[in-house]
Amino acid sequence: MNLFGATPDALIHVYIDDTLIDENFRVYAKGDRQTSYSIRGLKDTKHTAKVVVKGGTFVLDGIDVITSINKVEVNKEKLQHLYDANQDK
Repeated sequence: MNLFGATPDALIHVYIDDTLIDENFRVYAKGDRQTSYSIRGLKDTKHTAKVVVKGGTFVLDGIDVITSINKVEVNKEKLQHLYDANQDK
């Protein structure tokens, strides 16, 4: 998840699902559509995000949600045969 926007400097607290994830995170001035905060590794489910501005001004123009679900099946049979044939070497 990326928070983006043309924001000046700010100090923020970030909550995901009502849990404080980042306290007193310093955001430096950003231009249009530049990421000001990102978090990775969230489970593929619904989440809530809350930003509390503790100092300065924080401008949020949008949130990008990036998933990494790979729905392509890979046939590993040949690789397994190669591994089995060479595992003792």
